[in-house]
Amino acid sequence: MKNWIICFVLTFCVVDLFSQATHVQTLWQWNGPNSTASSLSLTLLSNSGTGNLVVVHVSYSGQTASVSTITDSKSNSYSRVNGPTNWGGINYYRSELWYAYNITGATTPKLSITVTMTGTPPVSTDGLQFIQVYASEFSGIGSSNPLDQKSTNIGSASSNFNSGSAIVNYSNELIYGAAIGGSMSPINKGATFTSINNNNSNRIEYKNVTPAGTYNADFNPSAGGGTFVADLATFRTSTSVLPIELLSFNAVASESGAVLIDWATASEINNDYFEILRSVDGKNWDAIIRLNGAGNSKSLINYSAQDDHPQRGVNYYQLKQVDFDGKSTLSEIRAVEVKNVSISFYPNPTTNWLTIDGLSSSSTVLVFNSIGSLISGVPMEETNGGVRLNFTQLTEGLYLIKTPSQSVKILKK
Repeated sequence: MKNWIICFVLTFCVVDLFSQATHVQTLWQWNGPNSTASSLSLTLLSNSGTGNLVVVHVSYSGQTASVSTITDSKSNSYSRVNGPTNWGGINYYRSELWYAYNITGATTPKLSITVTMTGTPPVSTDGLQFIQVYASEFSGIGSSNPLDQKSTNIGSASSNFNSGSAIVNYSNELIYGAAIGGSMSPINKGATFTSINNNNSNRIEYKNVTPAGTYNADFNPSAGGGTFVADLATFRTSTSVLPIELLSFNAVASESGAVLIDWATASEINNDYFEILRSVDGKNWDAIIRLNGAGNSKSLINYSAQDDHPQRGVNYYQLKQVDFDGKSTLSEIRAVEVKNVSISFYPNPTTNWLTIDGLSSSSTVLVFNSIGSLISGVPMEETNGGVRLNFTQLTEGLYLIKTPSQSVKILKK
């Protein structure tokens, strides 16, 4: 950590007129390099607005203490986003990211923020003892909990590095990034970001993004490399919306053995299509149905689909929504127990593989030739919806396939 004096610096009002969130102020303060304090307080130098977001990045020496609480003079509630994250090497540093939303603002006196540790941070391996805080305020944030995604990355780099990626689910989000360097040279902002503080040769940055998608906070040492920690947090703004506003997503087994699936949207933005995903283990998924979306809509739309070939037992379903630009979001998972399964055999005739949908891989399948002799050793593989038999080595002719509930004649060509 670079500067060895007690100081604080305020950066005022970096505004992007075309974005949704606006940076109000960022204050930096630290008490290094040789402090035995177990807390650090700072008072913002500009008025704080009611309803705003405050993001607090804390780094400190050693790797045994941690942040106990962050409080302020208006009794706003702060929650941890990331950390404690150990970085820089064994017993070097730790970092944490916290936030408070829909705050009660302050004018006279200004908002005072206090970071309280679980104990005095110990001396780090490189001989430092400190607490360092960056407090950033943003307006234009929604009143409900705005935190969407988060990511942290540590390492050593001599060129570009980032916070790790996160998939942003909403449009019009605020992307916050912080990078703290150990032995690293001064850190530059990412190419598409706005810098809001670079005190102590570190970097706090932000940007507004319009489409949902995958993002990271990227940085670059100005010269030479070294250790770093990089944090990202994404926050919904007052204009953030999902690509679709999903009102419901249901899946239920019918008496015939099919699974009936329905969902409803209250609104859609740039919605290309939906896919129904199915899994038998909740981990591996196949797309089984595709339906076109409405594109853009502000009215209620009901959708329905049917899985005619579920597997006996528990089947898992998930709705995937895909935008025109290829970005996608996933719904919650629905589990459906299917007891009465409709089994189907295809193709018939077949030349190579015979698929049997709706049959469990633990079921017994018998293959008989045209004179009634049992043929052993026919390879069988599990599929997402059943099994399939390898008929490649069988001679042409008529075969009888027997399952526990059904028998079917199949022609091999």
